Amino acid sequence: MSGRIVSKDAVKSNNGKRTTTLNSGDNNNNNNNNNNNNNNNNNNNNNNNNNNNNNNNNNNNNNNNNNNNNDNHNNININYNDNNYNDNNENIKVPLLSSFINNSNNYNNNNNINKNNNNNNKMVFKIEEEDNSDIFPSTNEDNNNNNNNNNNNNNNNNNGKELKKNTLGLIHCIAFSIGGVGPTTGILFVFPQIAMVAGSSVPFTLMIATLCCLSMSSTISTFGRYISTSSSFYSYVSEGLGKEMGFLTGWLMIIGYLTLSVQTVIQFSSTTADVISRNTDFHCPWIIAAAFVILFISALAYVGINPALKLSLILVIGETLVILVFTLIVVIKGGDQGNYPLALTPVGDYSGGVSGIARGLVYCVLVFIGFEVAATLGAETRNPKKNIPVAVVGSVVLTSAWMVWAMYAMVVAIGASNIFIISSINSPAETFARKYVSYWFSILVDLAGISSTFNVCTSAFNNLFRILYSIGKSDCNSVVNKLAITSKRFQTPMAAIIAFSTFVSLSLAIVASVWGIYTNNSWRIYGYLSYIGTIPLILIFIITNIAVIPYVKLKQPQDYQVFYHLILPLISAILFSAVLVGNFYPDVPQKPYSYLLIALGALILIGIIIMFILRSKKGLLEKMSFMIAHDGTTTSSNSITNRSASGPIDFNKHYNHDDITEYIPTTSSINTPKNNFIYDENFIDKSIK
Repeated sequence: MSGRIVSKDAVKSNNGKRTTTLNSGDNNNNNNNNNNNNNNNNNNNNNNNNNNNNNNNNNNNNNNNNNNNNDNHNNININYNDNNYNDNNENIKVPLLSSFINNSNNYNNNNNINKNNNNNNKMVFKIEEEDNSDIFPSTNEDNNNNNNNNNNNNNNNNNGKELKKNTLGLIHCIAFSIGGVGPTTGILFVFPQIAMVAGSSVPFTLMIATLCCLSMSSTISTFGRYISTSSSFYSYVSEGLGKEMGFLTGWLMIIGYLTLSVQTVIQFSSTTADVISRNTDFHCPWIIAAAFVILFISALAYVGINPALKLSLILVIGETLVILVFTLIVVIKGGDQGNYPLALTPVGDYSGGVSGIARGLVYCVLVFIGFEVAATLGAETRNPKKNIPVAVVGSVVLTSAWMVWAMYAMVVAIGASNIFIISSINSPAETFARKYVSYWFSILVDLAGISSTFNVCTSAFNNLFRILYSIGKSDCNSVVNKLAITSKRFQTPMAAIIAFSTFVSLSLAIVASVWGIYTNNSWRIYGYLSYIGTIPLILIFIITNIAVIPYVKLKQPQDYQVFYHLILPLISAILFSAVLVGNFYPDVPQKPYSYLLIALGALILIGIIIMFILRSKKGLLEKMSFMIAHDGTTTSSNSITNRSASGPIDFNKHYNHDDITEYIPTTSSINTPKNNFIYDENFIDKSIK
């Protein structure tokens, strides 16, 4: 269907009585169009533009056979300020508006959509030239696609760019976050680092870190109640502090999580290689275990995140039981020097004092890194605005309680007076298990360590898969867009899986070629990556805590509470700022850490430069933020906030990148390479409401 294109400037009015009818669509629109009797509104569409479509015939391509015209359209009434004005002939074929207003819940398009709107808001459709190439074709195929989008279950993937909806529940989300924290990993591998500076006050230091992470989890929960998307912090900060800070937050996410993902693989592979080498005659290269974990987790993620999380849950339960038995036996036996309750306080002859506890907080935050990863499951979780916040807070509470107990047992095992020489003990947990239980039980402790590091890898990988998938939804570049391609069979982020697995493989190949394939050097690389990868995440936590304050105050004022949305986020931001400073003071980083910090600063600077480049292209950051936040499409069941849904809209195609004033999302039936559109987003939002 082709038609003549004309120009129209439409001015909204609260009391306006002039009406122009805009017509769009084709014979398969699913709206129940009822003529409204508005004051002095004369819609002369009885002869040519009758819509008697029935919503019950969503899949019938010929459901308009009884119409009396050749070209039926949806009627959209827009009020003007001219009284008693009859606009008989200005029929502008603009599918854009009908796409915004078309709702799967039988939305009535003939309502006066500007009722109760504020004065002086403008919406201008400016079409600068007539084009005979049918700029606005509206075909049966296009409208049938909309029909399918309205009626398909969320689990159906029609375009190869959507994750499987409603596939995860609360238990899956908790398992994902707990797996990301890896509590057994913290007990076995991070405890010695904390003890070296905090002394016997390791459990107390961990409790302070728990308060930091609980305050951060409160911020994530607040955002999670309104925003459910796989882009997590990017969308949170974009909504609170603007698109520029949102982009920088996304840039920090990429740097931090990519670095820590390589770190987790090295941790798993080095642990596995050490256990094999320690208990057999085979000197196992860590690169073998690394290749296994990359292939296995990637293959499992391709099939679906559900089986991956079920496996993680089973492994978490198993490793927790092993460590529980170990710690109970140690505490009951009294360890090396008897129980030491002062370990739960900041005092004692063997405490590291205020300075040592402050430095120990840096490592304690590293222990908790991963509790936030459940936020990236928003697009796949049932009732995400409830389950994601519960999972984030619940994972912090559960893991902190468990690790405080287990690390107290580790202090008892070594003895308070020996706490500062723990670095001289190779594999402390395995050594204590052999000493206080048995050799065979020490092997179980080793296996628990392998299990926990595997779970951390699983959470890290799946977290990155969804972050990269969200980046692919930005529609900013044809190459980047390919990251959003999903498996049509399993509805998993196939392209992101391939890209990330390739990146990790190449990174580990470089590490192996430079530092060797055995664990005598791999653990050193693990320490470097742990240090430099944690800093971007601490920055993200600080920024997100700040972002929640204006977001709730300005956009969710009905829920604003001073304690939860001002005081607590500020406390959290201050605590994480102190942790950040602890990375540089009082101990100034020495080589090679100083070089790593310079490299990190250079990467952040590159991100800032890219942000300004994107910002110079008017509307591009806004478009990217919208596309990423809505995972490329928005439906009534997957809206970024709790505002009224605008119906199924495909924002993923056809942007006028050359001469538009703002980037306008359009339906797949629109191709506008030569035209200029300007629209008021508030008008669309208010119209829908």
